[in-house]
Amino acid sequence: MTSDQQIIAHIHDLKSSCKHSFQRRMVVLSGSEEWCFSTAKKVSNAGYLAVSQNKQYDFMNLQAAEKLHLILGREYENILWDGFSSLNPDGLGIASGLLKGGGLFLLLLPPLDYLKSHADHDYARMCSEGFSIKDCHTFFLQRLVNHLQDSGDIVMFEEGKAVCLTNCDVQQSHKLESALKRRLPTIDQTAAIAAIKKVAFGHRNRPLVIQAHRGRGKSSALGLAAGEIFLEKKFKTVITAPSKKTCEAAFRHYKTLIKSTVSTQLEIDTALAAFAFVPLDILLANTIDCHMLFIDEAAAIPTSSLTALLGRFSRVVYSTTIHGYEGNGQGFAIRFQKTLDTHYATWKSITLNTPVRWLEHDLLEPWFFRFLFLDAKLTETREYSIDALKTTLVSQRELFEDEALFEQITALLVSAHYQTSPSDIRLILDHPKVSILITRQTSSHSITPADLCGVCLVIEEGSSHSEALAEDIISGRRRPRGQLFPQALCASSANAEFLAQGTYRIMRIAVHPSVQQKGIGSELLNALKLKAEERHIDSLSTSYGLNPELLSFWTKNQFQMVKLGSKVDGASGLRSTMMMHAISEPAHQLLENCSEAFLKSFIFNLTRLHQTLPSTIVYKVLQSLPQLKPALNKQTDIKKIWAFANASRAFEETNIELFELVLGSISSPMWDNLSEDKKELLITQVLQNRDYKTCLKHLKLTGKKQLLTALRQAVAELLRTKAIKY
Repeated sequence: MTSDQQIIAHIHDLKSSCKHSFQRRMVVLSGSEEWCFSTAKKVSNAGYLAVSQNKQYDFMNLQAAEKLHLILGREYENILWDGFSSLNPDGLGIASGLLKGGGLFLLLLPPLDYLKSHADHDYARMCSEGFSIKDCHTFFLQRLVNHLQDSGDIVMFEEGKAVCLTNCDVQQSHKLESALKRRLPTIDQTAAIAAIKKVAFGHRNRPLVIQAHRGRGKSSALGLAAGEIFLEKKFKTVITAPSKKTCEAAFRHYKTLIKSTVSTQLEIDTALAAFAFVPLDILLANTIDCHMLFIDEAAAIPTSSLTALLGRFSRVVYSTTIHGYEGNGQGFAIRFQKTLDTHYATWKSITLNTPVRWLEHDLLEPWFFRFLFLDAKLTETREYSIDALKTTLVSQRELFEDEALFEQITALLVSAHYQTSPSDIRLILDHPKVSILITRQTSSHSITPADLCGVCLVIEEGSSHSEALAEDIISGRRRPRGQLFPQALCASSANAEFLAQGTYRIMRIAVHPSVQQKGIGSELLNALKLKAEERHIDSLSTSYGLNPELLSFWTKNQFQMVKLGSKVDGASGLRSTMMMHAISEPAHQLLENCSEAFLKSFIFNLTRLHQTLPSTIVYKVLQSLPQLKPALNKQTDIKKIWAFANASRAFEETNIELFELVLGSISSPMWDNLSEDKKELLITQVLQNRDYKTCLKHLKLTGKKQLLTALRQAVAELLRTKAIKY
């Protein structure tokens, strides 16, 4: 028997053993692309999920790595991953959760020594104007090879090498865990169903949060719970999620339970209609009649959208995956917990730990967890003094060589940014323009996980002096990949100088939750400013979803707003904004001109693009702009305004004077003496000219007449606060 025949025989034996034991295993075929394809074709069939861009795998269920999120929630007996086509980190994480117990994950790779030094095609997604794949590092790929070779649970066959049988036997210590002995629902699922029913039948306004790693059957538990709720009380349940496909398992188990319990077709049809999917946008825009609301994969839904639903449904269950490849559940839990604490005195959380799709002692999941940091957990920091903190640059090689430090940095980023995903691991390690700053305690010579307090992830952009590229961007003919900040500002301002100047864009900044509000974030930015000065970088920049807390942080650190998006970002649920801190003299001049233009645009659009912008955001933005000058109203204008305040003049006859008064007052200390309700009334009615009906409910007013009276009182108080008389 030849070596290749032995490999094929061993893979078939391995498949049989896995199927019998319900264990999952990874098999690596490493060699030429022709050899890997030929070998894989002999051991696979049409039922495989093939992750590849190569059409030669179209005899299987072919799917591109970047589109795997479209089939989340489905299950496959076996998976083939074509590493010659792509080694997309997010896709690898998703694929690990699609493989059922008893299946093989067949990974096809070039020769390992070659792989460690040659970036695959997917690296092109990181590249931008000015550099290509050949400029990228390959620490991510080196780390992949190391993790594969260090694992005793992965079976590896290399072209032209003798077959190694030492780790081919899957029937090890866990062989007694047979699929035949598994009973569903699991104990965890049973507890979750009971908790969901308590929300349905118990006191109102006591939401439940269900968390689990992928494959724990949380969606199935939602479906079973909805079925039991209907069978017991005939209550209707609505479920929403990023997509209907996400909820397939919930509907499948609901339908199975109903059909096994209800006898007539009419009863079945009635029951099936009592569990319905409603898209998130429909849910937000309409009044939906239901007893119960399930929000599945809540981590992938903007926090602002979740908050908007809080007061509209009295019985809500949030279900979220802890994994990081579809919106990070850990970051979601940290941030949304604060929102729940604010709105509800009592809410519950439950975690499902026991796998449903595979064994509890699965061999594949721990490997993916380690490689992609899918279960990275923060270590508690030690007590420290401010003087003992030090901010330094950490090289990409240092992170590659120090797994513990890299894991803590990832965990810290996850805690602050719910969109942190496995692709960020590759970006941090291999992007040639990325820098990493960390703040740590200096109590020891070596960095330990407990020393890490903060991290700042930075990418260098700009420094492009191509007049042709600038002209193409300004004219709208080109939108090259990358260069987020300079490209966006070059296009919006029609100024090529944004493309020519160099900027450090801050992609992520995170501080350990136990040491926040102590100036560590500002210390990271101060260190970055010094580094930028040393390297003759013109400015610092950032882009984020606009909210009052973040705006205050960046403004405190002397960043100025230069761009505000007109649409809500699909990921954060917030308006995307860009801010800039000038370092060089040319950057100061550029920022001054841009800030003046932004102020004019922002004020002009208060009754247009920014009419629905929350009032707290409006006055925070206006307060942050140094170009906004206090109002110097003429005496005749003051008389008109007092006449309005005393109910002697109509709003329509005074709106210009009122606009100038409110706009000029926001930047003065007197504005802060007003109550929040009066601030909202003045901004929404005077500056934004909103429909009065939108303000009535929130301000607890009964009609237009009462609102006008409240507005007159607010204006009078503002005049008295500013000591304006006539």
